[in-house]
Amino acid sequence: MTRQHLIDHALSFAVLAGMLGIGILSLAIYLYLKYHDFHEPRFLDVALFLFLCSLWSFTDSGIYHVYGKEIAIGSLISFYAFMLMSVPMLHFVQNTVTLKRSPLPGLWIAALYANAFFQGIWYLLTGIPFIHMLFLTHILLFSGVITMILLLRREYLTTHNRGAGLCLIAFAILGVGGIISLILYWLFKIYWYDAIFQFGIMLYILLLFWGLICKITNDIRFRMEQEILEKMSMEDRMTGLKNKKAFEHYLAKLERHSDEYANAFLAFLKLEDLKEANAAYGMSAGNELIISAAQCIQNVCRELSPEPIECFRTDGNEFAVILTDPKISFSDYETMLQKEIRRFNASGSSRCQVCLTLGHSYFKDSLGNTQSISSWKSQADYDQHKSSGQTAASQVSNPYKRMSEQEESL
Repeated sequence: MTRQHLIDHALSFAVLAGMLGIGILSLAIYLYLKYHDFHEPRFLDVALFLFLCSLWSFTDSGIYHVYGKEIAIGSLISFYAFMLMSVPMLHFVQNTVTLKRSPLPGLWIAALYANAFFQGIWYLLTGIPFIHMLFLTHILLFSGVITMILLLRREYLTTHNRGAGLCLIAFAILGVGGIISLILYWLFKIYWYDAIFQFGIMLYILLLFWGLICKITNDIRFRMEQEILEKMSMEDRMTGLKNKKAFEHYLAKLERHSDEYANAFLAFLKLEDLKEANAAYGMSAGNELIISAAQCIQNVCRELSPEPIECFRTDGNEFAVILTDPKISFSDYETMLQKEIRRFNASGSSRCQVCLTLGHSYFKDSLGNTQSISSWKSQADYDQHKSSGQTAASQVSNPYKRMSEQEESL
């Protein structure tokens, strides 16, 4: 007998398992997207709807009523799950419609809550079973589905929104399944009407879920393209360093979060003799010299890692370095850079030698007072011009001067 019962309800259990599986998957997708700053609450709406549907399907099943315990409590849970399971999908419609926010979904949500509340009060006061008031819920659900179909139809005809179109088809399928189930239940007293309704719910959810997956896939692709474009707009193609736009963004961020940093120093670096390199060997030599200087700056940054140091190319022959919460002084940084430049120049890997002048400024003074970004930049720039030609890195012999002397002797 038990085996026969299980066979009779096999379709319902298969649908129930499918509901739970899709509900768990939808909840996992919602949490994953939320963690990655994607706001798509409709996955949560789908998950809540499926969990309520699963609860209703299980507590309303013949297997539970034959073999379950606490049948009275289970029946109460079943009725309330059935009365309220449409609420998440009305929220779904609210989050789908892009026209003027219609009050209709909100009104139907309020009506469903009121229906559940007053049926409970009426049951407590009169003892009339919920099943005798079930027709009220059926009328409310049927009229709600029709209203949402009309609302989604208007949305689709106005905006040609593909998501609204899929949602419209899904609600139409749900409405047809609901009508067939009501006919089987009220007119023919057929016990497996719930399987028809559950199957309609599954088709309804699969369509909505497919639409959501397509939308979020497009959103993710769009965001990735935006991030790539943003990254490209912040990067200097020649050197691989961040560019002036990224430099200004970083300074603005530093100013907004200045309280989070004990201090920071800004170093401006200028590549000398670039014009001479271009004049002597051509533009390719000048580009090679810029890339070599950038490599020297990057190598020192890597050597200081994992300290929070950022390197930028702010202009043709100008660079900037910002080190927040520095554990080393600027003079230590300068010494490391001089050593790296000497090593590079001694390697003979480039036709031109790297020659940099530096200037620096600290974001906060000894008393912890923060200066403005413009003052910080101006002070570092002034210090660079003041120290121009005095940096040890610039003491390397100048190959362009030597070349002109040879030409003059010739």
